[in-house]
Amino acid sequence: MNDASGLVALKFAVAVAMGTMIFTVGGATFEFF
Repeated sequence: MNDASGLVALKFAVAVAMGTMIFTVGGATFEFF
């Protein structure tokens, strides 16, 4: 159960990181144009 929780937390962290990166790139593109 502990391993499963860690895996879910890892996936969530990766999803947040990817979402933040995409949002940052989108914001930079929006500001550039």
